[in-house]
Amino acid sequence: MSPTNMNVTLKELGESRDIYQPFPSDEVRHFVELVNLAILSFPIALIGSLANIVNLIVFFRQGMDSTLNVALAALAISDLCSLLTLILFVIWLSPLLAVLGVPVKPSEAQHLTAGLPHGCFTRITSWITAYIAAERCLCVAYPLKIKRILTPRRATGIIACIYILMIISLFPEYITLYLDWIWDTVSNRFLLGLTFRYNNLRLDGLTFLVYSLYMFASFVTVTLLTVILIVKLKNNAKWRKSATVDIDRSQRISNREQKAVKITLTLASLLIITFCPTIMVSMCGFLVPGFSVIGRYSNLFFLSWSFVQVFDATNASINIYLYYRLSSSYRRTFHELFPWCFTKELASTKQP
Repeated sequence: MSPTNMNVTLKELGESRDIYQPFPSDEVRHFVELVNLAILSFPIALIGSLANIVNLIVFFRQGMDSTLNVALAALAISDLCSLLTLILFVIWLSPLLAVLGVPVKPSEAQHLTAGLPHGCFTRITSWITAYIAAERCLCVAYPLKIKRILTPRRATGIIACIYILMIISLFPEYITLYLDWIWDTVSNRFLLGLTFRYNNLRLDGLTFLVYSLYMFASFVTVTLLTVILIVKLKNNAKWRKSATVDIDRSQRISNREQKAVKITLTLASLLIITFCPTIMVSMCGFLVPGFSVIGRYSNLFFLSWSFVQVFDATNASINIYLYYRLSSSYRRTFHELFPWCFTKELASTKQP
């Protein structure tokens, strides 16, 4: 199929949607997108990017001799990249591009430079969370064996494989699509937009399928591991209380275990809550005909994904608060790095 025929086909698909009354209306869609992306997601992403940079500084200051620190640092990197691509995603929607006359088709450039990478890094975040949950489960079940087997170097290798596999999942889209100068009949000039390679072979459906499967699999994995971790922790605590005479010592051991997994449980619970909209919207893409970029319910499609972006931004930005509240070692290192932020708090703790 020639490029001309492909353009005609896409045009016919777009025109077929005009037969139906858009739901919701274009005005409603653009207003909701403005609120969700520009007013909510953008400032959250800016603050979250700074927060994840702080997280990285803290974890590297503490050292990478702990498997948990290695995983949390990798999680901060994926969250940071997710937020930076989200910021770029919102910038492409700015009306200033049209006012300044930038020769680009924003939605097409947005898809290739921001939308796809953002989806990739959210998947990386979900699988790193699954890895952290799995590691904590093994540490609770086999505390002595797992520490000998799972070293920081091996943990780094596992996380590197997660990054590689998720990035490879983007290959079908980037192999068949690229940005090039295209003549636009409406503006009567060349604009930078999407162009197909290899006789216009389209693999966007395959990319969306892989994206959905990876996301759903990680979501189920995190949920199951979270349940297993809670049950295992409770069973261990009951066993120690019944097996030892020194109840106070048993309680101290139980509390230490609970502190060790509290961050993991909180991260996993946060991911489960914030990724529910992603799972639901992805399922609608398979179950509802016309729920796609150029389908009958395209406005609802874009509107729904704008809500997903708000949850993605929140999930990637809130970790710094969780670490500070739940981890005394994180809090101590944070105070060492930024003592001027907590002058009054530190002064109060030094008083007898």
